[in-house]
Amino acid sequence: MLALPKIGIARSMKPHHNVAVDVLCDWAEASLAFDRIDFVSGSDILDILHEEEIYDDQSFSWEMIERTWAELERRSNCLGIGSPFKLDGKRIVRIRNWEDSPAYSFCLALACAKWYPNWAGALGKNFTRQGQLFELVTVAALEQLLPSWKIHRTGWAPDNTNKIKAIVQRLSGLLFETQGELEPWVSPMANEAGLDIVCYRPFDDRRPNLPTLFVQCASGKHLEGKLATPDLKEWQKIIQFIVSPRRSFATPLAFTDSEFRRVCNKVDGLLLDRCRLLAAGRDGADWLTSSLKSKLCTWVRPRIAKLERGDE
Repeated sequence: MLALPKIGIARSMKPHHNVAVDVLCDWAEASLAFDRIDFVSGSDILDILHEEEIYDDQSFSWEMIERTWAELERRSNCLGIGSPFKLDGKRIVRIRNWEDSPAYSFCLALACAKWYPNWAGALGKNFTRQGQLFELVTVAALEQLLPSWKIHRTGWAPDNTNKIKAIVQRLSGLLFETQGELEPWVSPMANEAGLDIVCYRPFDDRRPNLPTLFVQCASGKHLEGKLATPDLKEWQKIIQFIVSPRRSFATPLAFTDSEFRRVCNKVDGLLLDRCRLLAAGRDGADWLTSSLKSKLCTWVRPRIAKLERGDE
Protein backbone atom coordinates (compact mmCIF):
# COMPACT_ATOMS: atom_id res chain seq x y z
CA MET A 1 0.00 0.00 0.00
CA LEU A 2 0.98 3.64 -0.29
CA ALA A 3 2.70 5.28 2.64
CA LEU A 4 0.36 7.02 5.05
CA PRO A 5 -0.18 10.68 4.10
CA LYS A 6 1.84 13.35 5.88
CA ILE A 7 -1.24 15.51 6.44
CA GLY A 8 -4.51 14.60 8.10
CA ILE A 9 -3.30 11.52 9.98
CA ALA A 10 -1.78 11.93 13.45
CA ARG A 11 -1.48 9.95 16.66
CA SER A 12 -4.89 9.43 18.21
CA MET A 13 -5.84 8.54 21.78
CA LYS A 14 -9.28 8.46 23.39
CA PRO A 15 -11.45 10.41 23.17
CA HIS A 16 -10.04 12.29 20.15
CA HIS A 17 -9.53 10.91 16.65
CA ASN A 18 -6.75 12.92 14.98
CA VAL A 19 -7.35 11.20 11.68
CA ALA A 20 -9.46 12.83 8.95
CA VAL A 21 -11.94 10.45 7.32
CA ASP A 22 -11.51 12.01 3.87
CA VAL A 23 -7.73 11.56 4.05
CA LEU A 24 -7.98 7.93 5.12
CA CYS A 25 -10.49 7.27 2.33
CA ASP A 26 -8.30 8.89 -0.33
CA TRP A 27 -5.31 6.90 0.93
CA ALA A 28 -7.26 3.63 0.72
CA GLU A 29 -8.61 4.49 -2.74
CA ALA A 30 -5.20 5.59 -4.04
CA SER A 31 -3.52 2.47 -2.65
CA LEU A 32 -6.10 0.32 -4.43
CA ALA A 33 -5.92 2.25 -7.70
CA PHE A 34 -2.25 3.15 -7.96
CA ASP A 35 -0.45 0.39 -6.06
CA ARG A 36 -2.09 -2.37 -8.13
CA ILE A 37 -3.42 -4.36 -5.16
CA ASP A 38 -6.70 -6.23 -5.58
CA PHE A 39 -8.31 -5.26 -2.29
CA VAL A 40 -7.81 -3.45 1.00
CA SER A 41 -9.33 -4.91 4.15
CA GLY A 42 -10.25 -3.26 7.40
CA SER A 43 -7.67 -5.48 9.07
CA ASP A 44 -4.99 -4.21 6.66
CA ILE A 45 -5.75 -0.64 7.65
CA LEU A 46 -5.88 -1.55 11.33
CA ASP A 47 -2.44 -3.19 11.16
CA ILE A 48 -0.87 -0.19 9.40
CA LEU A 49 -2.40 2.32 11.82
CA HIS A 50 -0.93 0.32 14.71
CA GLU A 51 2.45 -0.25 13.05
CA GLU A 52 2.76 3.48 12.41
CA GLU A 53 1.72 4.14 16.05
CA ILE A 54 -1.30 6.19 15.03
CA TYR A 55 -3.48 4.10 17.37
CA ASP A 56 -2.78 1.87 20.34
CA ASP A 57 -6.33 0.87 21.22
CA GLN A 58 -7.82 -1.56 18.66
CA SER A 59 -11.47 -0.83 19.45
CA PHE A 60 -10.82 2.89 19.16
CA SER A 61 -9.09 2.48 15.80
CA TRP A 62 -11.99 0.33 14.56
CA GLU A 63 -14.28 3.30 15.22
CA MET A 64 -12.33 5.26 12.63
CA ILE A 65 -12.25 2.35 10.19
CA GLU A 66 -16.06 2.02 10.44
CA ARG A 67 -16.43 5.72 9.64
CA THR A 68 -14.05 5.28 6.71
CA TRP A 69 -16.04 2.33 5.38
CA ALA A 70 -19.28 4.30 5.58
CA GLU A 71 -17.74 7.17 3.61
CA LEU A 72 -16.26 4.80 1.02
CA GLU A 73 -19.69 3.22 0.57
CA ARG A 74 -21.22 6.66 0.07
CA ARG A 75 -18.60 7.53 -2.54
CA SER A 76 -19.07 4.25 -4.39
CA ASN A 77 -22.85 4.72 -4.43
CA CYS A 78 -22.42 8.21 -5.88
CA LEU A 79 -20.28 6.85 -8.72
CA GLY A 80 -22.71 4.01 -9.45
CA ILE A 81 -21.66 1.72 -12.30
CA GLY A 82 -18.72 4.04 -12.94
CA SER A 83 -17.10 3.30 -9.58
CA PRO A 84 -13.71 1.57 -10.01
CA PHE A 85 -14.10 -0.11 -6.60
CA LYS A 86 -16.79 -1.83 -4.58
CA LEU A 87 -17.27 -2.74 -0.94
CA ASP A 88 -17.41 -6.42 -0.11
CA GLY A 89 -17.95 -6.83 3.61
CA LYS A 90 -14.84 -5.51 5.34
CA ARG A 91 -12.93 -5.17 2.10
CA ILE A 92 -12.74 -2.51 -0.58
CA VAL A 93 -12.16 -4.30 -3.88
CA ARG A 94 -10.72 -2.92 -7.12
CA ILE A 95 -12.92 -3.78 -10.10
CA ARG A 96 -11.01 -1.94 -12.81
CA ASN A 97 -7.51 -0.53 -13.35
CA TRP A 98 -6.79 3.16 -13.06
CA GLU A 99 -6.30 3.53 -16.83
CA ASP A 100 -9.89 2.38 -17.35
CA SER A 101 -11.21 5.20 -15.12
CA PRO A 102 -9.05 8.13 -16.25
CA ALA A 103 -11.21 10.97 -14.88
CA TYR A 104 -11.44 9.26 -11.48
CA SER A 105 -7.70 8.56 -11.44
CA PHE A 106 -6.88 12.12 -12.47
CA CYS A 107 -9.07 13.67 -9.77
CA LEU A 108 -7.77 11.25 -7.13
CA ALA A 109 -4.16 12.08 -8.05
CA LEU A 110 -4.97 15.79 -7.73
CA ALA A 111 -6.44 15.16 -4.29
CA CYS A 112 -3.33 13.23 -3.24
CA ALA A 113 -1.27 16.36 -3.81
CA LYS A 114 -2.90 17.83 -0.71
CA TRP A 115 -2.06 14.82 1.47
CA TYR A 116 1.46 14.23 0.10
CA PRO A 117 3.06 17.70 -0.08
CA ASN A 118 6.62 16.43 -0.57
CA TRP A 119 5.52 14.30 -3.52
CA ALA A 120 3.54 17.17 -5.00
CA GLY A 121 6.39 19.63 -4.53
CA ALA A 122 8.86 17.36 -6.28
CA LEU A 123 6.65 17.37 -9.39
CA GLY A 124 7.19 21.09 -10.01
CA LYS A 125 5.18 24.26 -9.59
CA ASN A 126 3.69 24.68 -13.06
CA PHE A 127 -0.01 23.94 -12.58
CA THR A 128 -1.24 25.25 -15.94
CA ARG A 129 -1.60 21.82 -17.52
CA GLN A 130 -3.44 20.25 -14.60
CA GLY A 131 -5.78 23.24 -14.42
CA GLN A 132 -6.52 23.01 -18.12
CA LEU A 133 -7.23 19.28 -17.90
CA PHE A 134 -9.47 19.72 -14.85
CA GLU A 135 -11.50 22.35 -16.71
CA LEU A 136 -11.94 19.93 -19.61
CA VAL A 137 -13.06 17.16 -17.24
CA THR A 138 -15.52 19.56 -15.59
CA VAL A 139 -16.90 20.65 -18.97
CA ALA A 140 -17.37 17.02 -20.03
CA ALA A 141 -19.08 16.17 -16.74
CA LEU A 142 -21.43 19.15 -16.95
CA GLU A 143 -22.36 18.31 -20.53
CA GLN A 144 -23.41 14.86 -19.31
CA LEU A 145 -25.09 16.03 -16.10
CA LEU A 146 -26.94 18.99 -17.67
CA PRO A 147 -27.86 17.74 -21.16
CA SER A 148 -30.29 20.58 -21.96
CA TRP A 149 -27.79 23.29 -20.94
CA LYS A 150 -25.03 24.94 -22.94
CA ILE A 151 -21.53 24.68 -21.45
CA HIS A 152 -19.11 27.46 -22.42
CA ARG A 153 -15.47 27.38 -21.31
CA THR A 154 -13.99 30.81 -20.61
CA GLY A 155 -10.92 30.07 -18.48
CA TRP A 156 -7.50 31.16 -19.69
CA ALA A 157 -5.26 28.38 -20.99
CA PRO A 158 -2.56 28.07 -23.67
CA ASP A 159 -5.26 27.00 -26.13
CA ASN A 160 -7.82 29.57 -24.93
CA THR A 161 -6.10 32.92 -24.47
CA ASN A 162 -9.10 35.25 -24.58
CA LYS A 163 -8.73 38.23 -22.29
CA ILE A 164 -11.55 39.61 -20.20
CA LYS A 165 -12.85 42.10 -22.79
CA ALA A 166 -13.38 39.40 -25.41
CA ILE A 167 -14.95 37.10 -22.81
CA VAL A 168 -17.44 39.78 -21.72
CA GLN A 169 -18.41 40.52 -25.31
CA ARG A 170 -18.94 36.84 -26.02
CA LEU A 171 -20.95 36.14 -22.87
CA SER A 172 -23.16 39.20 -23.32
CA GLY A 173 -24.15 37.87 -26.73
CA LEU A 174 -24.70 34.29 -25.60
CA LEU A 175 -26.83 35.30 -22.60
CA PHE A 176 -28.66 38.23 -24.33
CA GLU A 177 -27.56 40.55 -21.54
CA THR A 178 -26.30 44.13 -21.80
CA GLN A 179 -22.56 44.64 -21.63
CA GLY A 180 -21.39 46.91 -18.81
CA GLU A 181 -18.07 48.64 -18.23
CA LEU A 182 -14.77 46.98 -17.44
CA GLU A 183 -13.24 50.02 -15.80
CA PRO A 184 -12.88 50.65 -12.96
CA TRP A 185 -14.18 47.25 -11.88
CA VAL A 186 -11.57 44.99 -13.46
CA SER A 187 -8.27 45.40 -15.26
CA PRO A 188 -8.57 45.13 -19.06
CA MET A 189 -5.45 42.93 -18.93
CA ALA A 190 -7.15 40.39 -16.66
CA ASN A 191 -7.62 36.90 -18.01
CA GLU A 192 -11.07 35.72 -16.94
CA ALA A 193 -11.83 37.40 -13.56
CA GLY A 194 -12.17 34.08 -11.77
CA LEU A 195 -14.62 32.64 -14.27
CA ASP A 196 -13.71 29.31 -15.90
CA ILE A 197 -17.00 27.91 -17.23
CA VAL A 198 -20.47 29.31 -17.89
CA CYS A 199 -23.49 26.99 -17.93
CA TYR A 200 -26.78 28.35 -19.19
CA ARG A 201 -30.16 27.00 -20.23
CA PRO A 202 -31.19 28.63 -23.54
CA PHE A 203 -34.73 29.40 -24.67
CA ASP A 204 -35.94 30.16 -28.18
CA ASP A 205 -37.32 33.60 -27.24
CA ARG A 206 -33.81 35.11 -27.38
CA ARG A 207 -34.46 37.05 -24.18
CA PRO A 208 -32.16 37.61 -21.18
CA ASN A 209 -32.67 36.16 -17.68
CA LEU A 210 -31.51 32.65 -18.52
CA PRO A 211 -30.76 30.10 -15.78
CA THR A 212 -26.99 30.63 -15.50
CA LEU A 213 -24.11 29.18 -13.47
CA PHE A 214 -20.70 30.82 -13.23
CA VAL A 215 -18.20 28.07 -12.44
CA GLN A 216 -14.78 28.31 -10.83
CA CYS A 217 -12.55 25.23 -11.28
CA ALA A 218 -9.91 24.79 -8.58
CA SER A 219 -7.59 21.86 -9.28
CA GLY A 220 -4.98 22.69 -6.63
CA LYS A 221 -4.85 22.07 -2.92
CA HIS A 222 -5.18 25.76 -1.94
CA LEU A 223 -8.88 26.22 -2.58
CA GLU A 224 -9.98 28.25 0.46
CA GLY A 225 -9.11 31.58 -1.15
CA LYS A 226 -11.11 30.72 -4.27
CA LEU A 227 -14.38 29.59 -2.68
CA ALA A 228 -16.05 32.98 -3.17
CA THR A 229 -15.00 33.29 -6.81
CA PRO A 230 -16.00 34.34 -9.35
CA ASP A 231 -17.07 37.59 -7.69
CA LEU A 232 -20.71 37.96 -8.76
CA LYS A 233 -20.86 41.54 -7.53
CA GLU A 234 -18.00 42.38 -9.90
CA TRP A 235 -19.58 40.49 -12.80
CA GLN A 236 -22.91 42.21 -12.21
CA LYS A 237 -21.15 45.46 -13.12
CA ILE A 238 -19.26 44.31 -16.20
CA ILE A 239 -22.38 42.56 -17.52
CA GLN A 240 -25.67 44.19 -16.56
CA PHE A 241 -27.59 41.04 -15.69
CA ILE A 242 -31.30 41.43 -15.10
CA VAL A 243 -30.92 38.75 -12.45
CA SER A 244 -27.48 37.80 -11.18
CA PRO A 245 -26.19 34.31 -12.12
CA ARG A 246 -25.49 31.73 -9.45
CA ARG A 247 -21.99 30.66 -8.47
CA SER A 248 -20.65 27.11 -8.73
CA PHE A 249 -17.34 25.64 -7.55
CA ALA A 250 -15.70 22.49 -8.94
CA THR A 251 -12.92 20.62 -7.12
CA PRO A 252 -11.26 17.19 -7.38
CA LEU A 253 -11.55 16.75 -3.61
CA ALA A 254 -14.25 14.55 -2.07
CA PHE A 255 -15.83 15.89 1.11
CA THR A 256 -17.42 14.24 4.12
CA ASP A 257 -20.92 15.49 5.00
CA SER A 258 -19.80 18.09 7.54
CA GLU A 259 -17.03 19.47 5.32
CA PHE A 260 -19.39 19.51 2.34
CA ARG A 261 -21.81 21.72 4.27
CA ARG A 262 -19.03 24.07 5.39
CA VAL A 263 -17.67 24.50 1.86
CA CYS A 264 -21.17 24.92 0.41
CA ASN A 265 -21.73 27.79 2.82
CA LYS A 266 -18.48 29.44 1.72
CA VAL A 267 -19.26 28.98 -1.98
CA ASP A 268 -22.83 30.19 -1.54
CA GLY A 269 -23.74 28.23 -4.65
CA LEU A 270 -23.55 24.80 -6.26
CA LEU A 271 -20.58 22.74 -5.04
CA LEU A 272 -19.29 20.10 -7.45
CA ASP A 273 -16.86 17.89 -5.58
CA ARG A 274 -15.21 14.78 -7.03
CA CYS A 275 -18.19 12.51 -6.40
CA ARG A 276 -20.65 14.88 -8.05
CA LEU A 277 -18.47 15.43 -11.10
CA LEU A 278 -17.77 11.74 -11.58
CA ALA A 279 -21.47 10.97 -11.22
CA ALA A 280 -21.53 11.82 -14.92
CA GLY A 281 -20.61 8.16 -15.44
CA ARG A 282 -22.79 6.61 -12.74
CA ASP A 283 -25.04 4.96 -15.35
CA GLY A 284 -22.09 3.62 -17.31
CA ALA A 285 -22.03 6.51 -19.79
CA ASP A 286 -18.82 6.96 -21.76
CA TRP A 287 -18.64 10.70 -21.15
CA LEU A 288 -15.01 11.41 -22.03
CA THR A 289 -13.60 11.67 -25.54
CA SER A 290 -10.79 9.32 -26.51
CA SER A 291 -8.47 12.30 -26.80
CA LEU A 292 -9.20 13.52 -23.27
CA LYS A 293 -8.83 10.02 -21.83
CA SER A 294 -5.39 9.77 -23.42
CA LYS A 295 -4.34 13.18 -22.08
CA LEU A 296 -5.46 12.31 -18.56
CA CYS A 297 -3.58 9.00 -18.56
CA THR A 298 -0.46 10.73 -19.91
CA TRP A 299 -0.62 13.23 -17.03
CA VAL A 300 -1.32 10.65 -14.32
CA ARG A 301 1.12 7.88 -15.27
CA PRO A 302 4.49 9.51 -14.36
CA ARG A 303 3.03 10.97 -11.18
CA ILE A 304 1.68 7.82 -9.62
CA ALA A 305 4.98 6.10 -10.38
CA LYS A 306 6.59 8.48 -7.86
CA LEU A 307 4.03 8.12 -5.05
CA GLU A 308 5.53 6.99 -1.76
CA ARG A 309 5.02 3.29 -1.06
CA GLY A 310 4.62 1.93 2.44
CA ASP A 311 7.68 -0.30 2.27
CA GLU A 312 10.05 2.44 1.08
